[in-house]
Order: sequence, then C-alpha cells, then structure tokens
Amino acid sequence: MALLQISEPGKSTNPHERRLAVGIDLGTTNSLIATVRSGEAIVLPDEEGRYLLPSVVRFRAEGSPQIGYPALDASINDPMNTIASSKRMIGRKTADIKSLRDKLPYNFDDESANVPRIITADGPRSAQYAALINEAYTTLNDPMQRGKYMLSLHGVNLDEEHDTRMDPEFLMQQIELREELDDAQSSIDALARLSARISDEFSKREASIGEILDNTSEQESQLETARHLVRELQFLIRMRSEIEDAEEALF
Repeated sequence: MALLQISEPGKSTNPHERRLAVGIDLGTTNSLIATVRSGEAIVLPDEEGRYLLPSVVRFRAEGSPQIGYPALDASINDPMNTIASSKRMIGRKTADIKSLRDKLPYNFDDESANVPRIITADGPRSAQYAALINEAYTTLNDPMQRGKYMLSLHGVNLDEEHDTRMDPEFLMQQIELREELDDAQSSIDALARLSARISDEFSKREASIGEILDNTSEQESQLETARHLVRELQFLIRMRSEIEDAEEALF
C-alpha cells in the first residue's frame, strides 16, 4: 500500500522523484484518477476495468455510504438519499438554490442558510463532509499524520501517551541534536546547518516509511520499524519548530 502524499501545484518537494504519483479529477458528473507511466499519462481503471467513477454518494441509515456505480444504481429507488452533481451547489447559499427545489429530489435544511444541507437517512449532509474532506487533506499533506494513518490501516496504532518505546540509537541521536541546538542558539549560520540536517534526517525517514508500507506483507517486524520511524518524525518536527523559534529570536 503506497504512502500517498498530496501537494499544491508547483509546491511539491523534489518533484518527479516520487515512485508513485496520481492526479484526481473530481468532476461534477464523473471522477477519474490518472498517473504517469513511462512518460505517458494513463487513466487508472477500477477492479472491474471501468475508468470513470460516477460522482454520486448514497447515504444510508445503517452502514457506510455507497459511492460510484452502486450509488448511481440506487438513485432510482432512493433519490432523496442519493446525492449527485453536488459540485453545482458548492459556494451557493440555501436561498440561491430555492429556485431549483422543484427540480431536485432532496429535502433541504431550512435552518442552514449559508451552506446548503441535504437531509438524508444518515442525517444532514454538507458542512460535515466538507470538514471530513479538510481532515483528509490535512492528513495526506502531512508526512507524520499520513504515516500514522497508513499504519492504522495495518492495525498499528500509536499510543503516544503510554507507549514511550524508542530505538536506543535514535535516543542517543536525540541527545546529540538537542546539544547541537543549545550550542547554535546564538548563531544563525549554525541554526541553518542544523535545520538542513533535520530536513535530511526527516526525508530519509519519510522515504523509509513509504518503502515499508508500499512493500510490506504485514510482517510484524516491518510494521514495528515503520512505527518507530513515525515516532522519530514526531521528534524531528518538534526540533524543526524549536529551530524556527530560535531563528526568530535572533531577529
């Protein structure tokens, strides 16, 4: 399973050096996902060989939402809980779409004036799912959060409060880095060198986590190694923040 990272256009670190990259087109009617192989853009099919995924979601009173073709098939018998073309409502207030109510099969929440909320069997849906999208973006855009989430998919959860296990070699490295930070407090050049070292250490661990999660057959030892690496990323992030604070204090 690949360790997916997303970046804003033009802001990717080390572009074109990743082993895996995808582009996602979230369309009003259909969505698709593509990648580049041997210099050629290729649209990826699903497990049944279909290249387009209907941009349709069906909310149910019990069970997880249905998406794509199953949701589209259910739209005939359950139109009030099956949402399609939702992008047309993005950025509009509830009052803006009142003229369309006779053409839409949905029940709208009149108490939600700013953001249209559709009442479904699973409750009102709109702002909540926008929040989930933002949460997903934050997770995929943050290497540490991305690693923690991917480990959780393999049944490895980091109990940060009670699990203090750490690789002894890295514990010694922590002490070394702390001492180096203390010595560099009064020198912007020394802080810059330390920052570069932290970035290098971070990149190495990020790449290692990706390789493990991309190739693991759920061997416990491999997942344990990835768990340690994610914990080490947490420390390096704190170090990076402290270096930035020290740099600001010099100006």
